[in-house]
Amino acid sequence: MSRRPLVPSASAGLDRFKVEVAKDMAVENYYDTNQYKGDYTTKTVGKMATAGNVGGEMVKRMIASVEQQMANKTD
Repeated sequence: MSRRPLVPSASAGLDRFKVEVAKDMAVENYYDTNQYKGDYTTKTVGKMATAGNVGGEMVKRMIASVEQQMANKTD
């Protein structure tokens, strides 16, 4: 499976979306490996350990958005 977007011009938008979702999940600094993480709470560290869920949450939100668009579409 490729990690490249199907539409290369969407790459920047997807990166912004990933950061937005990570912030909502309180794991926005997970990908910054040089940042000191000693002052994080246990709850935050637990969320960071499951940061792979960011991709799943992105997909969930994209599907919800398309479903909403389809529900609002009148032909």
